[in-house]
Amino acid sequence: MNPHGAYRERAEQAGAEVRRWREAADRIATGRLLTFLAFVAGWVVSRTALPLAGLALLVAVGAAAGFVRLLLRHSHARRKIVWHETVEALNRESEARIERDWDGIREPHSEPPEAHAFADDLDVLGRHSLLHLIGGASTRPGLETLSAWLLHPADPEEIESRQAAIRELAADLDFREELWVRSTLAGPVSASEVESLVQWAEEPTWLLERTPTRLAGRLLPLFTVATVLSHVFGLIPYLWVLTLSASAWVNRGVSQAILKDFVRLSIGERGLHRYGEIIGGISRYHFEAPRIRTLLEGLRAGTIAPPEALDRLFRWVDVAESRRNFFHPLLNLVFHWDLRVMQGLERWKERHGAELRGWLRTLGEVDALTGLAALAHAHPEWCFPSVRTRGDSRLIIESLGHPLLPPRSCVHNDVELGPPGTFLLVTGSNMSGKSTLLRAIGLNVVLAGAGGPVSAASMRMPLVDLRTSMRVRDALDEGVSYFMAGLRRLKGVVDAADAATDGRPVLYLLDEILQGTNTAERQIAARRVIRHLLERPAIGAVTTHDLTLADTEDLAERSRPVHFRDTPGTAEEPLIFDYLLRPGIATSTNALKLVELMGLGEAD
Repeated sequence: MNPHGAYRERAEQAGAEVRRWREAADRIATGRLLTFLAFVAGWVVSRTALPLAGLALLVAVGAAAGFVRLLLRHSHARRKIVWHETVEALNRESEARIERDWDGIREPHSEPPEAHAFADDLDVLGRHSLLHLIGGASTRPGLETLSAWLLHPADPEEIESRQAAIRELAADLDFREELWVRSTLAGPVSASEVESLVQWAEEPTWLLERTPTRLAGRLLPLFTVATVLSHVFGLIPYLWVLTLSASAWVNRGVSQAILKDFVRLSIGERGLHRYGEIIGGISRYHFEAPRIRTLLEGLRAGTIAPPEALDRLFRWVDVAESRRNFFHPLLNLVFHWDLRVMQGLERWKERHGAELRGWLRTLGEVDALTGLAALAHAHPEWCFPSVRTRGDSRLIIESLGHPLLPPRSCVHNDVELGPPGTFLLVTGSNMSGKSTLLRAIGLNVVLAGAGGPVSAASMRMPLVDLRTSMRVRDALDEGVSYFMAGLRRLKGVVDAADAATDGRPVLYLLDEILQGTNTAERQIAARRVIRHLLERPAIGAVTTHDLTLADTEDLAERSRPVHFRDTPGTAEEPLIFDYLLRPGIATSTNALKLVELMGLGEAD
């Protein structure tokens, strides 16, 4: 079944389950009302002197038991409704991803890091981005891991390992669905919550080392109870005042440190609190690909498996939350409640604290692989690229497409970059597709470096250091002009090329070099930059409106010119773009035509 059909069928099945459980919940609600009325009637009759009073009491007891049972069944039905509603919504969202219906896709909360080599130019993070499209990374560790994979390419061995896992995960919709549903129901988790918990788990214990304090916490409650009973039975009055004073003194010595840890662990009842359930749900599955098999085995290993260990941790966290209870001060004074809870938390830390970061990292990797697997499943026509560190240094892509464009409107082109010492010169009129081509190349290289599928029929590439200069922005608050901002971006590209090696060349994508200055100086400066890159271990593409950029003999020999073109259309659509890449320099421009179409003046 095609991906559209698979997601639609699963959404419809989930919708049917929602309706079935809602009907069951309605019947249970009716039953609860009837049993409640039966309980009230039986209880009222049992309080009278009527002959059936005894039987009425039995009816009231039976009705009460039936009401409790129906209450539990109703709670179960409500959970089923929420589960299947989430399944339906997520499968509808998967359909929206295929169509690039961005409003129907949840947006992950991520922003491009400042001064990154390519993230902002290529729309890797943020709204309408590559991360927004993939989106399957639904846990906080998964989101962080996937973002890191997209921003920092792996080596070829790691890429091959991920590809094998993604291929197998792509076919298992049940696994991906369970992970996404459990993560969605858990709720959002912030990076600070995760880091706060992990830092606490990795810090040394402090209370377990205070043996006198722990002994006092055990013995003083016994003495307090004994002295209170002694007072009640008139043996030794008011001795409990001393024991309570001692308890208050012990609590005072540790209360600030305990409260500090409790506040750090206040993660609520959702989100991170339910990560044990998520890990437990996915760890039941078995796969053949070494990478995913090893990851899931790590979530099942140990005397106490991670799901059970996390459940124990969060049960202690729940108990710690009792400090908000009205009776907590009294319980804490008499029984050293906080001290006992802190000891339980520190024993957990002593046994499992050093493993927590690894568990969350494993969950993040599984989640990131699942997101890329969903992308592979949604686009069976895409391929997994071949990435190498030796041999041919060319980037060769057959039927290249832009991953963020709707498949039905995406135009595919064959593209070849390299070897070093040559460059692809892309010309064409305004809106013809030059910048889109560069972003298509860059985004597919990003996907390849993460281990994911690419929008192409085939793709062979070296491991590269991707650098771009496309979306240049000035910074008035820093006194940086548009030209200076572009110059800084180019310096980053050139510096990277100077430091590159043959084993990992720079891949540069430059869109309209050095806009913001006069034409004569821009031409000279642009040629200097290109010549410099041609002498380095670097391959790349340059777009320009300047049709004379490569007119000099040395650049003409080393450039491979291609172009897009437009053709006259109709009154409704005066210019038609086919977005097909053709060899040679562009022979037409459309700037004046566009000015005329905007009503800004007639052609001379």
